[in-house]
Amino acid sequence: MSKDIPNITKGMNCLSESVLKGMCDIVGTEDYVAIRRKIIDNFESRNGSFKFDGQPISTILSGSRREGFRFENSDIDVMCGLDYLKVVWNSNQQLSYNPLETVLLIFDGSGSPPGYGVLYFTGHDFVLPFLREEILVYLDNATICRNGKLYLSSSKTKRVVCSFAPFYNEHGPCASGSVGSIEIDNAWCFTSNFWPPAASEFANRRTVWPKDHVLNDIINTGCHLVPIGNKLGQHEEDEWRISFSVAEQKLMYSMNHCEFVLYGLLKIFLKEVLNNVSAEEDKLLCSYHMKTALFWVLQNSTIPECCPQNFLQYFWACFKLILKWVYEGVCPNFFIPENNMFLSNIYGSAQRRLFDRLHKMYENGLLCLLESPSINPYLLPALTKQMPMVIPDEILLIRELFCDETYLALPIIGFLKNGLGPFEGVQELEKLELSPIQRIVVEKLTNTTLKHTVFALFSESDINRVRYIKHKIACHVLKSSLRFCDVSDLLLCAMYYHKMSIYDKTSSILEKAKARLGHSYLMHKELVERELHNSAVRVHYGSESVIKSCVSFVRLYNLVPYIKELEIERLKMLQYPIGFLEIPPIVFLHMLEFLCYRHLDMERAMAALDDLYVLVHNSPGQFIFPSYEEISWHILGVCQEISGNLLDALISYKKSFDFPDLDHFNRLQNANKKRMLDVLQKMKSNGNI
Repeated sequence: MSKDIPNITKGMNCLSESVLKGMCDIVGTEDYVAIRRKIIDNFESRNGSFKFDGQPISTILSGSRREGFRFENSDIDVMCGLDYLKVVWNSNQQLSYNPLETVLLIFDGSGSPPGYGVLYFTGHDFVLPFLREEILVYLDNATICRNGKLYLSSSKTKRVVCSFAPFYNEHGPCASGSVGSIEIDNAWCFTSNFWPPAASEFANRRTVWPKDHVLNDIINTGCHLVPIGNKLGQHEEDEWRISFSVAEQKLMYSMNHCEFVLYGLLKIFLKEVLNNVSAEEDKLLCSYHMKTALFWVLQNSTIPECCPQNFLQYFWACFKLILKWVYEGVCPNFFIPENNMFLSNIYGSAQRRLFDRLHKMYENGLLCLLESPSINPYLLPALTKQMPMVIPDEILLIRELFCDETYLALPIIGFLKNGLGPFEGVQELEKLELSPIQRIVVEKLTNTTLKHTVFALFSESDINRVRYIKHKIACHVLKSSLRFCDVSDLLLCAMYYHKMSIYDKTSSILEKAKARLGHSYLMHKELVERELHNSAVRVHYGSESVIKSCVSFVRLYNLVPYIKELEIERLKMLQYPIGFLEIPPIVFLHMLEFLCYRHLDMERAMAALDDLYVLVHNSPGQFIFPSYEEISWHILGVCQEISGNLLDALISYKKSFDFPDLDHFNRLQNANKKRMLDVLQKMKSNGNI
């Protein structure tokens, strides 16, 4: 295992710099990654604490997106926990808490593998005056009594969390689900403000990396407990795992950019080379193994600090360490080395097959990187002195801006009904020291979130004075954001004024949206690079015109009551509470035109309906992508039903219903059924059937 990098790397400095440059094109430059992190940090600091059933909940965004990556398969990791439930490691630590304000759980790892243990309450009676019945029901459903102690079961806790929404399913410690192409991992966890004794060896390390101030910050922050047991433990169904997610984020933030990009290279190499096998059972390594290897290499390597000239040396050191671990069958957790992360799945014949594959790559040296479709275009041209064309960072930034709107809004939208939380802290934005691009991104995300928030302000029980005050607040928010919005934001503004029956204002905004929609660049996944790249000479990056020249799909979140015309769809989709309708902007424009002009000019209203009819019938694949035909036919049916054209509405609903059940945001089957039944009932009442 002591073999050095093969002779292919005689020009190591040149190759390292070339691959690093290519990885920066893929992962992002140092400033670019800093922008991503600051955006999420700002949102988490303003929206990281919500209330569930009146009780405070802390939410922590984690995972690869929080670290600064924007790979296609990057998912959303959200850690949630009740603030008044804390974990301690011994009875002495109980003295740090007021028993009238905090429920304490004691961790017992005596009968579990390293890094795992069970949690039991310090007493059986929960006398906290603020505990509501719903919380007590949760605690009762998730607890078990054993040997005179009341334990909190990890498996029961996950089942309770999964019951919040039907599309949740258990995945490791998380309740997982998907909203379209976005994977959401929601881990219900508990906080310990104390560093775990099991990780005392980590706390006592004094090495070059991480620096002492980072190490002390990690230790003072504590850790979390997440609901998953060890397969080899005595109480797997009830055990909890010590999670160092926040500590890992701090370690990632402490890396220099070369080290961060190195982790990106390891993740790509894992996906495209190491796990590029047909049999699922042979995909034994995961990104956490890659991260752990990087941590150990950074801490123990004798190579000088990672830089462009030795970038590939560090990659090779990580690869050799992983090969050594597979050979020995031992992957030591970075925080608790006694926790062998290979113990339950990399052993026996599977271990031997994996070692054989890795050893063949090892014999090929850095040529193994050529097997990666993402890395090959940068490594191979370096050998032939031909570098590939690079898409400008600004183009990638704009693409991610529109993707991050969904990512950042999902944890927030669900809590809008609890009050004006999203309004709080908006003024603090002006005090932040932001670069022009940072300010563009943060303002865009803030403005879009606030536009959704104004719809959640209103309640059917509001008296006129309260409704008037809320309307004034909403108008102020919308007016201030109009200078900095894309076409979809304009459509949200128009929808608000339609909701408030201010049709002249609705019409005026719709005219602006229609004019701008004719020359906007559609921000949609793989199309964005081509659209903006071809138009790069006409777009002034770093200015508000970037946002105004783009349009994203209109998203209507299920928990927010927007307009009565789409209330059936919202109610039928409430079983997916964090889901949303995603509607092509041109379809949404024609729908709002029809709804608005019905109150102003019936001839224009019918013209808008005709435009929508022609669009849906004749433009699939051009203005309406295949995965959005279902919602487009459904919207056409809604407008036809409102116009009184029941037969055509029934045909449109049937057409929408017949589309395959795609893995997409819009889950319309139940709404379609309801709509068709309503239309049939109306036709029967009218004597048409």
